[in-house]
Amino acid sequence: NWTVFIGVFFLFPIMLWIHLVFFALLAVVSGRENRIGDRMQNVTNLSNDILNWEPRKISKPNIPYTLQATTLTIDQ
Repeated sequence: NWTVFIGVFFLFPIMLWIHLVFFALLAVVSGRENRIGDRMQNVTNLSNDILNWEPRKISKPNIPYTLQATTLTIDQ
């Protein structure tokens, strides 16, 4: 019973916070604006971009190095 209690009430919120911090770090690293509401909106936008994954949406110059690398390898 104690293992179920610890797993439900401690480990699950820790996983959620790690997930939120991960998307917040993605929003910060991608060089977007520093205001908190815009940052949370950018977190939702990045999560939607990751879930949908249309590469033409992500046109920021910081992100598409991997896309350029894949297109170069395909062209070669």
